Order: sequence, then structure tokens, then C-alpha cells
Amino acid sequence: MATAAPAAQEIPTVQAHWLTGSAAAIRPAPHRYTAEAGLRHGGLARIRVINRHFVVCASAETARHVLVRNHENYPRSYHRFNGALVVGMGLIFNEGEDWLLRRRLVWPAF
Repeated sequence: MATAAPAAQEIPTVQAHWLTGSAAAIRPAPHRYTAEAGLRHGGLARIRVINRHFVVCASAETARHVLVRNHENYPRSYHRFNGALVVGMGLIFNEGEDWLLRRRLVWPAF
């Protein structure tokens, strides 16, 4: 007898300003704000900055699940181009064959 797959869970949303979202809170330290938001909500949270929605991950196991074990099931959105403008088209914002090539290049470091 096959067992049913667990139901998908809704990603918790960080409550923020009705118009600007988390823009004011994220501005002083984006890396700190996103990490704390993720940790407050069990490792994964949804935030909004102005009219853009993001999912932040503060759990190593969840990041490993999304970026390594099941990367085919999690395509990057058009937001990846915005992030790539800041940090370049590296391992985080790439996908497909180019991502796989870069992942294999950095694998020995881990």
C-alpha cells in the first residue's frame, strides 16, 4: 500500500508595512534582516519589498534541499536577474547547465 506524500505547507509571510513591505526594515542590513526573518519563521519565510516578493531561507537543511538535492524542482524566478546585478551570475543565481558546471567547480572546496 502506497502512502500519500505530505501536503505542501504554506510559507509564513513576514508582516510588514501595507505599501512598502519590508523595505525600511531591510535597508540597514539586508543580510541580517533576511536571516532573522527566516529564523523567526522556522527557517523559511516570505517577505515583500515594495511590489516584489521573495522567499528567504535561513536553514542549512532547507537550502541543501532546494539548491542541491532537488534543484530541478525549484527554477529560479525572474528575480534572479535582479540579484545577479548585485553579486553576478554565480552559483546562487544561475541554473541549468551553467549552474551545474559552476557547482562542479566549487564542489572540491566543500
